[in-house]
Amino acid sequence: MKETVTKAWAVKCDTQDQWGKAIVYYQVWYRTELTGAPELGTGIENCFVTYRGEPSGRQWNLAQQIAGNLNNEGE
Repeated sequence: MKETVTKAWAVKCDTQDQWGKAIVYYQVWYRTELTGAPELGTGIENCFVTYRGEPSGRQWNLAQQIAGNLNNEGE
């Protein structure tokens, strides 16, 4: 089975912790195409959190860079 990233993008989620303090999650979402495993379908979407806490321009840039790198690998 081979998994190829077909698209990736960074997402910012503004929310609050259990005490009402504003926090942010930076995530990288990506869609992959599977070959060699027809029983699993043709593609899936997944994500991972790169940062959780107070807003940070540095961490947001990192999430965008990771998504960009995943997009470049899929080409």
